[in-house]
Amino acid sequence: MNNQRGILKNVIIFMASFIFVTLLSVIILAGIMFFLPAGRGISEYMPISNVVNVEEINWEHIEEAKGLGIILDNEGDVIKSFNFKNEKNNYSINEVLNLFNLRNSKHSTLVYDTTDGNKLLLSYPKSILSLEPTLNLNNFPGKNIELLPYALLLLLGFYIFLIYLVIRMLNNRLAKELKLMQTKEEERKDLLFRGLAHDIKTPLAAVIAYSSALKDNLVDEGEIDNYHTGIYRNGQILKERVEDMLNLTTLSDKGFYNPNNLNLLETIRRYAGENYTWYLDRGANIDLDFQEDEEFFIKHDVKLIERVLQNILENSVLHNEKNVNISISFDKIKKTLTFKDDGIGIPKEIQEIVFEPMITGDKSRTGDKLRGMGLANVKRIVNLHGWEVEYKDGIVINMK
Repeated sequence: MNNQRGILKNVIIFMASFIFVTLLSVIILAGIMFFLPAGRGISEYMPISNVVNVEEINWEHIEEAKGLGIILDNEGDVIKSFNFKNEKNNYSINEVLNLFNLRNSKHSTLVYDTTDGNKLLLSYPKSILSLEPTLNLNNFPGKNIELLPYALLLLLGFYIFLIYLVIRMLNNRLAKELKLMQTKEEERKDLLFRGLAHDIKTPLAAVIAYSSALKDNLVDEGEIDNYHTGIYRNGQILKERVEDMLNLTTLSDKGFYNPNNLNLLETIRRYAGENYTWYLDRGANIDLDFQEDEEFFIKHDVKLIERVLQNILENSVLHNEKNVNISISFDKIKKTLTFKDDGIGIPKEIQEIVFEPMITGDKSRTGDKLRGMGLANVKRIVNLHGWEVEYKDGIVINMK
């Protein structure tokens, strides 16, 4: 579960980083558009009224737009000219037409009346100003417009580079997470096999020792029955441990999972009632902390849930002194089952890993039960139902 959370955390970090990089790029683009404007207002490059005051004309902006200008009186005499290479003092109509290239389509020419009764002619290259309708009539190209494509290209490269860094970061984090998962899995398997070897070795050694003593006639006649009993008891222990190992492996196979939509609380009541005597004989009292007529229907495999109940309850009985009180409570809002007892509890140092195979609070591991497998089976069964189990001052099964 922790590994899944780690991977989910890394995916969330990647998504957040991607969003951050995208927003940063948008902000940079907005800055580029702000500091590299497409151009000034068209009124700064050409008059927008039919009658013009010559003193108010900004000739520098006209030059910036590669424009030509000339002011003629009614006789064709030149009052003022701007950007002309072959300047004359007087122009005929044909000369004016040729001068402004009005017979070709490379220039756009505008004619104005001046406030002092003369004519103003302005001419711009059509690449700068076209008299044909366009989508944008408000702006005149400026010098900075030439830098905009390079700025956008630079921004695109920067964005791709940031995305590369984010993906590389995610890849490294996921690689570390997967390596950690692999290491933990190898440690878990190593712990499992070492624990199994230890738990099987003890009763097996007892069976061999008892059998050898009987075979070599080293046992007094009055002790023979005790040796037979010891062989049988340790044989049963071996049988239980092998069964627990098989259960742990088969629980990964959904073929053994047969859920039905039944009243879970009734399943618990029935199990507690059918096994009441077994727990009572061992000094254990089970308290069902929910109403007798309370119901909670949810899909579950009755046989597997009974195994969960058996493993949890027997864990409380076998790991505590006699007269232990066990309570089973149900929260319908949170959809949780909680198992608590008034015994010694689970040591704090193993509470986070208590559901892993071969984990037990008994450091000697010399008991008659394979106690490191029971809660591992609980976790497998609970996960098989799509639920979660954890230890919080008791074993809590979350069915959300």
